[in-house]
Amino acid sequence: MKPAINFLLLTAALTCFATLQPAQAQMYYDDGRLICCGSAVAGLSSNASFINPAGLGGATQTSHSLNLMQPGFNAYGNAIERKDALKFLFSNQEMTDSTKGSILSNVTNGQGNFLFDGNMNMNWIAYAFTHPKIGGLSFNLTEKITSRMNLQPEMTDLLLNGNQPTAGNPEAVQPQQGISIGKGYGLGNSTIYYHHIREANLAYGRQAIGNEKVKLLIGANVKMVWGIGHLDINVQDSVVNGASSFSDVYNINYGTLDSVFSDFKRNLFKTAGRGTAYSVGVQLVWKKLNIGITTFQVGPIKWKHRNNLTANSENGQMPADSTDTFNGISSYNFSSQTDAVYQLFGFQPGQTFSNRANGKLRINADYNLFKRFKIFSDVLIYTRDGTLGKLPNNYITGVNLDVVPQKFMITTGVQYNKEIKVRYPVGISVAINKNAFLSISTGDVKTFLSKKSDPYSSLSVSLIGVAF
Repeated sequence: MKPAINFLLLTAALTCFATLQPAQAQMYYDDGRLICCGSAVAGLSSNASFINPAGLGGATQTSHSLNLMQPGFNAYGNAIERKDALKFLFSNQEMTDSTKGSILSNVTNGQGNFLFDGNMNMNWIAYAFTHPKIGGLSFNLTEKITSRMNLQPEMTDLLLNGNQPTAGNPEAVQPQQGISIGKGYGLGNSTIYYHHIREANLAYGRQAIGNEKVKLLIGANVKMVWGIGHLDINVQDSVVNGASSFSDVYNINYGTLDSVFSDFKRNLFKTAGRGTAYSVGVQLVWKKLNIGITTFQVGPIKWKHRNNLTANSENGQMPADSTDTFNGISSYNFSSQTDAVYQLFGFQPGQTFSNRANGKLRINADYNLFKRFKIFSDVLIYTRDGTLGKLPNNYITGVNLDVVPQKFMITTGVQYNKEIKVRYPVGISVAINKNAFLSISTGDVKTFLSKKSDPYSSLSVSLIGVAF
C-alpha cells in the first residue's frame, strides 16, 4: 500500500491514445478515478467500460485507439490533514508521536470514529475500436486498491499506541498487557478493510434505434476479476470476524507486506482469488439531451491462497493462547506491524472464503444549454450490500464550458455523499496538438487550498487522443 506519488505522475507522461470526441464532456466518479472532460463516456473511449458500455455504440467514424497507464487516486480522512491522507496511501514514513497525538485529539474532541477511505486505480492498458454500423468494442486491464478504516476512539488508540502501559503517566487507565481482541479485549464496532484486485474488461455497445431526432444505444461489459490481496477485520462488541488472503505479488511471510508494485512484471499473474462481474447499460440521445442508465453487478471473489481467519469467521479456528503485547503501528504503512496486528486479532490459518462487492446503479444526464455550455448530473447508487455493508451513494452535478472550441475545456460542479459531505471537483482538458488532449481532474479544490483536517485528496490524469 505504498506506491510512490512520483510513479503515478510519471505514468501520466507515458499515456498513449484513446478515442475522443471533445464536444462531449461530463464528470463521473468510479473507484478512485474522477473521470472528466474529454475522457467521459460520450468520448467513446475505453472509459465506457467503467461508466456505461452503451456509449461505445454512438460511434460516427471508424477508429482504433490504444491507451497505457491512466492513474487515479483519492484519499479521505476525517481526523487527519491533507499531507497525512496522502501518506496513508503512498508513504512508508515513520509516524511521529505528535501526529498520533493529533489524530487521537481530533477523534476524541468531536470527530467520533476515525475514518479513512483511500482508493488507487491504474488502467494499465486499453484498446478501443469503433465503427458507425458495427458499434464499438473495448478492452482494458485495470488494477484497483481500496483501503478503508472506521475505528472507535479506543480502537484508534490501541492501533496507534498499542496495549503497553503508558510510560510516565501512572494515573492513566492502563490497557491489559498480553490480551488480544480475539480473546475479549473489550473493543468493538470497528472495521479495517484492504482490497486489491485486477480486472480484465471486455465491453461492446451499438445503436439499437436511431434517426435524425433520437438514438437509443445499448451495451454490455463482462469482467474477469483476479484477487491479489484481501484483509477484512470487523469487530462488533468484542466479537471479531476477520479474513485475509494475499497472493505472492506481496512476497509475504504473512504479515510482511512489500510494496504493491514491486517486481510487478514477475508477479503479474500470481493471484489469490478469482471472480466475475458484468454491467449492462442504455443511453438515450434526444436533440440536446443525453440520458444514460447502467447497472453493475459483481459476483463473489473466492480467495484460496494463504488464507487466515479469526475464530468467529466461517471456517475459522480458535486462536492459540498468547501473551504477546502489541506496541502500535510505527509508520503510515502497516507493513512492518501487520504480523503483530494478526496476533492481536487472533488470526489463524483457515480455509477458502468468499467476499462480495457492492452492486451499483448509475444514472447520468447532460443537456447542451448553450452552444458551448453544458449542464450535467451523475448519480451512483449502491443497490446491494457487500462485505463492508452498503456504501454511501454519490451525487455530482455541474457545468462544462468549452472555453476554446476543441482546444480548452473546464468542467466543475458539486459532489456529495454522506461520508465526504460536500466537495467541489474541477477538471480541465487541454489540446496538446491536433489529435491529443490532456485531462486532469481533482475531487475537491478546497482540499488543495487548505491544510486543515477533513481533507479529500484526489487526482486523475489521462492523455486522450483521437484514434489512429
